[in-house]
Amino acid sequence: MYHQIILYRLLDVINFNICNKIDIDILLISKVKKMLSWLEKISFSNGDIPYINDAAPDIAPTTVELLNYTKYLDINYLQLPLSDSGYRKVNTSNYEVVVDVANIASNYQPGHLHSDSLQFIMYSKGRPLFVETGTSTYEKNKLRNYQRSSAAHNTVALVEEILMMSGVDLE
Repeated sequence: MYHQIILYRLLDVINFNICNKIDIDILLISKVKKMLSWLEKISFSNGDIPYINDAAPDIAPTTVELLNYTKYLDINYLQLPLSDSGYRKVNTSNYEVVVDVANIASNYQPGHLHSDSLQFIMYSKGRPLFVETGTSTYEKNKLRNYQRSSAAHNTVALVEEILMMSGVDLE
């Protein structure tokens, strides 16, 4: 979701430059192509993004909208693997599965973690089969705590009950 928001804004910068006949920075184009590749790879065949970490529906432009925008701007994206993103995607004729194999917490903000390690999201023939809740609020409330708990994810919970009962704030 955040990826889509930033990408949309970068495409707007490129569009502005084209409309005003301003040279477009090669580094910007290079980064946008990588972002497009990642988005295309991680998205499901119906255009949905996996609701992992803080992702939520109907907040950012969709994958399809962004890919159409790049066609309008005549930007061809690259075909790159997901690599170091911490996510893997498996496609078969009937199923698409996204798996989170990333480190437990980000290096740049280790205190911000979700109880979703090794989660997976599965679609069957373009329709959700195993899903994640996503994030619907940033308020400190029961819903937010639930959406960040292991119970809200397709993963295994071993220690979370102990953490929650001991009063550890996962924020």
